[in-house]
Amino acid sequence: KNAFPPNFIHSLDSCHMMLTSLNCEKAGITFISVHDCYWTHPCNVDLMNKICREQFVLLHSEKILENSSEFLIQKYGFDKM
Repeated sequence: KNAFPPNFIHSLDSCHMMLTSLNCEKAGITFISVHDCYWTHPCNVDLMNKICREQFVLLHSEKILENSSEFLIQKYGFDKM
């Protein structure tokens, strides 16, 4: 139980990083990351910043926790515990 919250948050951070990376590639800019540090060429910082923020909003606009809960209840019947 104690491991779920930090691992869940870490998975969201990782997903955000991947979405940012994929969209930077689509925009034709270099993207490098280590954990929560994102890098690009200085001339692309403004575009990377825009992409990063857009992807954050899109990701966190989803009902991620609600969808996960519904999946676990359907798959494993956790609501009967």
